[in-house]
Amino acid sequence: MNDFQKYSVEDLLMNESFQLWVMGKAEKKESLFWEHWIEESEENRARAEEAAKVIRLVQFKPQEVEVNLIKNVTLLKEKLRKFNHSSPQRRRLIPWPISSWYLKVAAVLAFIILLGSGYWGLMTYLHFKTEQIVKTDYGEKIRLTLADGSTVILNGHSSLTYFKRWSKGKERKVTLEGEAYFSVTKKAEPFRVYTSDGIITVLGTEFNVTKWGKRTRVVLNRGKVEITVRKKGGDTKKRIILHPNQMAQFGSELDSIRVERVNSEVYASWRTNMLIFDNTPVREILERMEYTYGIVFIVEEMNILNKRVSGKIENNKDVLLRGLANLLKRPVYVQDGKVFIK
Repeated sequence: MNDFQKYSVEDLLMNESFQLWVMGKAEKKESLFWEHWIEESEENRARAEEAAKVIRLVQFKPQEVEVNLIKNVTLLKEKLRKFNHSSPQRRRLIPWPISSWYLKVAAVLAFIILLGSGYWGLMTYLHFKTEQIVKTDYGEKIRLTLADGSTVILNGHSSLTYFKRWSKGKERKVTLEGEAYFSVTKKAEPFRVYTSDGIITVLGTEFNVTKWGKRTRVVLNRGKVEITVRKKGGDTKKRIILHPNQMAQFGSELDSIRVERVNSEVYASWRTNMLIFDNTPVREILERMEYTYGIVFIVEEMNILNKRVSGKIENNKDVLLRGLANLLKRPVYVQDGKVFIK
């Protein structure tokens, strides 16, 4: 069951059990499985419905095609017979009678043509509608250009899920785990970033989204975004509008959505080769290094986590570790794959 929860629309289209279920030919055990799977989440239901539409679209019945074709050819033959009978001087256009062998060949050819068009229709659908998942390793950073011209800079240890193409009039949806900076092209269709904590809706803007642990943080650089916070059951419960240089934090570990005014460049500086700190707690610096570089910190004196710092530093793991040692005036060393701060 857990494996199927990760299946995309393309995976469902290629799954024989799902195909049989859509066509009403699945065994009782399989039918119960798919019915239960669909009820688990709205996302499962949406993917199943989309895949089912395609499967029904490309279903062909050779016998029906052959019968219909033979029927049409028989009608044509009768018309030709009447035509030849009424005009004996005219040369017959088609040899008479047409053998059943020719009819069957014609039916098979027609079926192949129909099947071919269905196949290419399916392949075209998969090419444009298949979900793409891009993941980065620790310390890696990549830049993506989406179908609408919007750009995304994906930070280390993050993943972005999106479609190669979006249908006109439909939302431009992406799903984020980790951290990314978005520069969204303005269009009539809303652009939405989904995390497990909520939904960020924009029309054209630049903003940073961080989804670490049980919390999502959105910092707006310019434009305007709407944030919809999810309840534990998946339903939405609150909407707010965020303005430039505001930060919103929300998630299961917070009782309510928190909004405060910040220097937006501080939170988006990671996309360059420099990190900017502006009265930033050491706790936030260590958290960033843990998520983007995979570092595990062991801090002996917890009070240093509340120390605040300002300045700029190169966005590099080794440089950051040396900078921490100089900043905190404490030994920082690596042992057994962990970083200890004495």
